Amino acid sequence: MGDGSVPGELVAAARRLVGLGYDDERNTFLRHLLVSAAVDIRVTAARSVFDHKALEAMRARGWHLDRRALRKLRVGDLLVFQPGAQLVAVVEQVSPSGTVTCIGPVFGRVRRFVANLGTPLARRNETTGEILNDRLTGPGATQGGRSSATLAGELFKLGARPALR
Repeated sequence: MGDGSVPGELVAAARRLVGLGYDDERNTFLRHLLVSAAVDIRVTAARSVFDHKALEAMRARGWHLDRRALRKLRVGDLLVFQPGAQLVAVVEQVSPSGTVTCIGPVFGRVRRFVANLGTPLARRNETTGEILNDRLTGPGATQGGRSSATLAGELFKLGARPALR
């Protein structure tokens, strides 16, 4: 269990989901996450538009949604990436360099991955060797018959933060 706050419960729920197989045709990560975290947002929508409707409901409930990644990311923020289909992930950790560890559905399984929205085009910091952005599936692109991958920072769309009460 988390610490009782919405961000804490989102992170705790995401941690419980790590390693689970994920098939977008049968499961929506955000729906599962909100139910597991007991976040009081009820959305009824077809699978294909659930994430969009859930984000609209969050905005209506006072959550902050911002394309500029909310300026300074915090643990428990939700990040939306656009690798073809929409991918929603929870920020689990924020490093001093600004690289965030996220939990979300990647390559058919709920996994941890890193993204650095301030340096979206770099795979790693050449000086320190720190991985800045993991590779996520690109938007349907293929190279030589194989699916290509794009860096997480390149695919960032917007961030969402629960309203503070």
